[in-house]
Amino acid sequence: MRALITGATSGIGYDMALQLAEQGINLVLASRNEDKMIGLKNELSSKVEVDYFVSDLSKEKSAKKLYNEVCSKYPEIDILINNSGYGLFGKNNDFDPDMLEEMIILNAASLTSLSRLFGNDMSKRGKGYILNVASTAAFQPIPYFAAYSASKTYVRNFSKSLHHELKNNGVSVTCLHPGPTSTNFFEVALKGEKFKLFEGKPMMTSKEVARIGINAMFERRVTVTSGISNQLISFFLPLIPLAIVERVLRNYIKG
Repeated sequence: MRALITGATSGIGYDMALQLAEQGINLVLASRNEDKMIGLKNELSSKVEVDYFVSDLSKEKSAKKLYNEVCSKYPEIDILINNSGYGLFGKNNDFDPDMLEEMIILNAASLTSLSRLFGNDMSKRGKGYILNVASTAAFQPIPYFAAYSASKTYVRNFSKSLHHELKNNGVSVTCLHPGPTSTNFFEVALKGEKFKLFEGKPMMTSKEVARIGINAMFERRVTVTSGISNQLISFFLPLIPLAIVERVLRNYIKG
């Protein structure tokens, strides 16, 4: 088997690569960071075949370009893991418009294109797995995470719908909803500042989240939320009035 993982150089994607390699699954990595991909290739090449493609999936038509490059060398991809993504925290109107657009392309548009392109190939072969990484932010609109939470709601709904479209062709689509995880997500979202809302509170490790996601994928589950506490959050979050959510998060906005 061979898996394509986007965003495999850090966090959840990195641990997914490690865990798939332990299962003897060959890897194709896609990321903007070539140095880190080379490092991961060197780390895992004694266990499985590892190749990589430099790709910035936040750019228009980058998904089709990556698909063509990968398929020219590896015509059969058995597993697609759409892990690439990032968030922006703050007032939506204050964001750099180019960065905001690139986030939406990365989180939603490129994921959709890759799912369609590789999903079509999998359907023709009658087998395959797609794992899309969303977030517990997908369960409710979240002020100051407006575009990010909306993009993850899209990933959730798209993945659930696509699963039912493809399941009769032997292809499963699983959507993973991580909660706050020990990665660099908040460092990126807050531009290097700490998010005090989660200071001192235990977070799941990316290794744990990766294991939950991969297991759910191979079990062909439609959705999975990582961890009991996050499952409770996903249940109760939609019940909390947005005014209260906004009041809490407002404390972390400067200006």
